[in-house]
Amino acid sequence: MVGEGAVIRLVCGLADAGLMLVRQGTVDPSLSEYCLLVRGTSCWDLKRCGLSVSELESYAGDVEVRTVWHQLAENETALLIDVRTHAEWSYVGVPTFEDPNREVLLVEWVSYPSMQGSGDFAERLEAELAKRSIDKKAALYFLCRSGVRSRHAAMVMTPRWDGPCYNVEAGFEGDLDEAQHRATRNGWKQAGLPWRQF
Repeated sequence: MVGEGAVIRLVCGLADAGLMLVRQGTVDPSLSEYCLLVRGTSCWDLKRCGLSVSELESYAGDVEVRTVWHQLAENETALLIDVRTHAEWSYVGVPTFEDPNREVLLVEWVSYPSMQGSGDFAERLEAELAKRSIDKKAALYFLCRSGVRSRHAAMVMTPRWDGPCYNVEAGFEGDLDEAQHRATRNGWKQAGLPWRQF
């Protein structure tokens, strides 16, 4: 029996339904080796308790968009970071807050049209956070189109940030429906949360 917080390795795709998948030490999608933690113990929890997680970095978890909205409303120091491309911000729109003085931080994970990253996402984001004097213990919520790029962003920032790094589940547009359309099944827009054209 695997104990709480125990780590085991397996080949990509063989995760037990009762366990939480986290990558080990990198977000390189070409790697197939993963680590597993018994559900309920995230790497951020281990960090918060003062335990070393240098060999195992995860993120604080996936959060449903309505829950994100409520958590951001209750926590003024928390920050929403949209990691989509400039083209997506321009043509699809960006999330907003009811408070006009509250900012959604826009930092690309990859750039359109190449959809390639420059490898300096963390450095660019840290510069933007420092420019705004964001407390390093603040919660960061990462959002993309459907929750994939934002998950990688949360994973990259976890070892570099003192506060929790969350992934916004289903992202801004959500998953494709049967007609191959987005913003109809889940995600920020489908939930009726505020947004605007960029």
